[in-house]
Amino acid sequence: MFNVVAKNGGQLGGHELLQFFLTSGFRFGDMNIFHRHEHSDGTGEVLFSIANMMAPGTFDLEYMEQFNSPGISFFFTAPNKNISVNKSFDMMLRAVEQVAEEFDCEVLNDKREKFTTEQFIEYRTRLEKYA
Repeated sequence: MFNVVAKNGGQLGGHELLQFFLTSGFRFGDMNIFHRHEHSDGTGEVLFSIANMMAPGTFDLEYMEQFNSPGISFFFTAPNKNISVNKSFDMMLRAVEQVAEEFDCEVLNDKREKFTTEQFIEYRTRLEKYA
């Protein structure tokens, strides 16, 4: 899991996030969160998902214009025999980097601490057993 958080206690705006999600191939779906499927048209297996970092973790499409959140969470499930976990991880990492750059955010780990190079190496090592 990666958390992408606005710097200095800022907020991510729903309108801007929605535009990013849709232009980046994400689709709103199960659990009221966004998913990246194998194919950009929303077909195929879910490779990874994006949830609101704040409870209950969902998005409401009808209120995205008014929506604000300090951050969003990227995650996927491993093992998953229907997808390549390495491909999913790589795609998720690119999306995390894009959001962090576009919205000037920090990347945090699952404990909401600054994500380090060492943790990245540990994630990769853990994924090897599912490859």
